[in-house]
Amino acid sequence: MAELREVGLEDPELSLYLAREADARFPASPAGAERGWYEVRALVDLKRTAEAVARARTLVERYPENPFALDVAKHLLTNPMTDPEEVGYAKAH
Repeated sequence: MAELREVGLEDPELSLYLAREADARFPASPAGAERGWYEVRALVDLKRTAEAVARARTLVERYPENPFALDVAKHLLTNPMTDPEEVGYAKAH
């Protein structure tokens, strides 16, 4: 998690790899929701919107009250994107 947090959103390919690798190694870890959040963000940044939405749904199902899951639900499921640049995580800051 330390490396994933350090990479953050700067390198979406690496973030996606680290999140998925950690999920495979530690599927029951308490950090699962946070890893899922990084995974969804990386997928959006890579313009893999359909995958991001699917992952967001599984994240919300598994962690329905977790702040990380609620954040992706808000950005991808409650306010679905029609274009990745339009709203949510892909919106330029």
